[in-house]
Amino acid sequence: TRTLRATAHAHASARTRLMAMVKNVVEHFDKHRDFFQIVQREWNVARAPGRAAFLARRAEAVELFASVLREGRDAGVFRGVEPKAAASMLLGMIRSNARFGDPRQSPQQMTRLILDVFLYGLSASRKPKRHAKFFDDSRRKGTRKL
Repeated sequence: TRTLRATAHAHASARTRLMAMVKNVVEHFDKHRDFFQIVQREWNVARAPGRAAFLARRAEAVELFASVLREGRDAGVFRGVEPKAAASMLLGMIRSNARFGDPRQSPQQMTRLILDVFLYGLSASRKPKRHAKFFDDSRRKGTRKL
């Protein structure tokens, strides 16, 4: 987390810091692949040793990513999405790729793919489109507005 913290607070653009942070986390997962496989298997064991410490480190990582995303949003670099939710999604992408991704992929290839999908999505036009009709929940009672 020390490296992630230093990268998050480095004197660079939000986009550059975000990219470096993703690279750091992907490389960390790759370097400790076997350890994380064991952690994943043991995760569901009640009171697994180190679970609370792991959750605390993950919460800090979410906050660090969210702070960079918030700065980028405020500077007009990133779209106006909720930073903490986006940070959790990004970490989920990294974790999922580390767990289920092709182990023959290099950390650089994984980083490139994750950043491409996270920053630009899958739309061929790379222009974000709103699908208001698809997501229109206004007719449902109890709909939460964020």
